[in-house]
Amino acid sequence: MTRVSGPVFRWGRRPSPFEVVDGVAIRPGAPAHVQIGAARDMLRAAPTGSLIVGALPFDLSSPGRLWIGRPRSMSLPNSRSLGHRTEPSRADDSEHRSAFTSSVRSVLRGISDGTLQKVVLARTDVITRPEDFDEAEVFARLSSDRSSLAFQVHGSESQGDFLGASPEVLVRVNGARLVSTPFAGSVPTGGVLRTRARNELIRSAKVGTEHGLVIEDIVGRLRGVAMSDVDVVGPELRSTERVWHLASAITTTVDRAYIDSLAAVELLHPTPAVCGVPRTAALRVISESEPFERGLFGGVVGWQSRDGDGEWRVSIRCGLVTGSSARLFAGAGIVRGSDADAEFDETTAKMRTMNDALAAAGKTGAPAPLMQTDETRTQEGDARWTT
Repeated sequence: MTRVSGPVFRWGRRPSPFEVVDGVAIRPGAPAHVQIGAARDMLRAAPTGSLIVGALPFDLSSPGRLWIGRPRSMSLPNSRSLGHRTEPSRADDSEHRSAFTSSVRSVLRGISDGTLQKVVLARTDVITRPEDFDEAEVFARLSSDRSSLAFQVHGSESQGDFLGASPEVLVRVNGARLVSTPFAGSVPTGGVLRTRARNELIRSAKVGTEHGLVIEDIVGRLRGVAMSDVDVVGPELRSTERVWHLASAITTTVDRAYIDSLAAVELLHPTPAVCGVPRTAALRVISESEPFERGLFGGVVGWQSRDGDGEWRVSIRCGLVTGSSARLFAGAGIVRGSDADAEFDETTAKMRTMNDALAAAGKTGAPAPLMQTDETRTQEGDARWTT
């Protein structure tokens, strides 16, 4: 048993986030699917009101970060930085763009010959500042975004804390009711008005294909366990601070004797929103194309209560923060009709959620400039940053 003194998990948005303090880690280093079973067993013996909290990885055979603990309300600081944005000073993105667009074009060849329908390709970027990031400030900034839900999961000194603000619910289980709100199809907000964004996304054959593959996969998997019809409402336009999205709401009822929120995660994850179609082929391409391990990026983060209710969000708009360095992640869905440069620009826009929060979160007062580190310029995959 590993107990950590201090916050191990923070979750929510202003004005009512909660945190778990002095939590017990569940089988650190074990595969996530083993941790899930152990967490359920430990929760039964835990004090009343305890929760399973934490993050699960993109690959459930890899270790996750799950904890048992009791939640408490937290008060956020009236931060000097919450209303302030400092754009980072960045180096030339030409090498990053070249590496990523080359991978996109390779995937498009696989789609053209019929091997694939969709692959989500991700990239990373590492930024630093002269002083340490204040993770509490980062969370506070992220929690001010009403379009998303902020999270922070404790990690070791080498792993870093995992922080982000996800707009996408993989599963929310409340009694017998199960809801999933997948996002697929995006365009950066950058001056794009709602009407134009809606028209661009709704009318795009490329976006329609991308979104449809996600809905089809989730609905098909839920039909195997559903106790009622699986209803789909959408797609509709959703906006975060940096990106317009198409989202649909999928609802059904399940037998709670067999399906709790974590069982639903195991059933659905990873969806085509973070992986691809066919799943096995997409996983192979991701493994061959991405020069880093995704770790918690593209996984899920959330909580489950003793009765099996819970909410798990897709781990996007996120990063690993260690001292004065932060590694950011973002991905884009590649389907027939994708443009490699546009997909790179989309990942850049998605990273700005964390960029904005990090730029305002130094420990010593005034916001400091962020700098891109030389070691990540070529996307060659630095093992020191692998979770």
